[in-house]
Amino acid sequence: MTVRSRALLPRRGNLGPMSVARVLGIVQAVSGGLAPLSLSALSRLLQIPKSSLLTLLTEMEQLGLVRRDEDGQYHQGGQASRLGLQLVSPHSLAALVRRALAGLGQQLGMTATFARLDSSTHALIYSDRWEIPDPVRFAVTLGQPLDLHCRSAGKLLLAHEPLASLPQWLGPEPYRAMTAGTKTRLRQLVPELQAIAAAGIAWSHGESFPGVGSCNVAVHGADQQVLAALGIEAPLGRLGETAAADVADVLRAAAQALSRDMRAFGITRLTLAQHL
Repeated sequence: MTVRSRALLPRRGNLGPMSVARVLGIVQAVSGGLAPLSLSALSRLLQIPKSSLLTLLTEMEQLGLVRRDEDGQYHQGGQASRLGLQLVSPHSLAALVRRALAGLGQQLGMTATFARLDSSTHALIYSDRWEIPDPVRFAVTLGQPLDLHCRSAGKLLLAHEPLASLPQWLGPEPYRAMTAGTKTRLRQLVPELQAIAAAGIAWSHGESFPGVGSCNVAVHGADQQVLAALGIEAPLGRLGETAAADVADVLRAAAQALSRDMRAFGITRLTLAQHL
């Protein structure tokens, strides 16, 4: 006798190829960049009659594959997130980050980076980067603990840490002066970190290397907490006011897309390192 789990089985016995295709289409739609989606929006997007679509959505909601909020908008369900995590290997997540960096770097023509906090060294770690094929580029060392106070990635991540924890992350004052523009005291950094937390974006202008600027925004995980920084590095001459606005828009869009992927795969700050 074969025992099948009822958790993922619809109650009806007539689930044919067309219905399976529709279910997969719904899961993809509510997991993508347009989510959350209303019944009408899903009907238009998938070209499924509302009555048939509502029947599928009702069963999918019971199975945990979709979630309907108070406004009638459909989101990815917890069961779909867990299924995605089961299907994705650690190497696949690393490839996903690499594709995001490549797309970002190619769109802006700048070195793109993905960085995180390392609690064991109280430092910044670059997990991956995509460098432009240019003789003049910013060299990023992967896996090496780096100072937090002088890099936009470090400041972006510190801005989302409790204020009381900053001395532990930053160490004794004064902090190492990498350039003439490096802030070396906590009292100098705190107002900037508060502004970064409010704006959701961090900049560095020649604070770690002379003539080099950077910009970073937050990538969020499955628990909605900040788990990493997505950013770019470029010569300061390429980051004028107009260019900076374009960089910020592109970075935010890329970070939002990558955050959706992290949530879909159930990645949190505690589990990120093992997947990269």
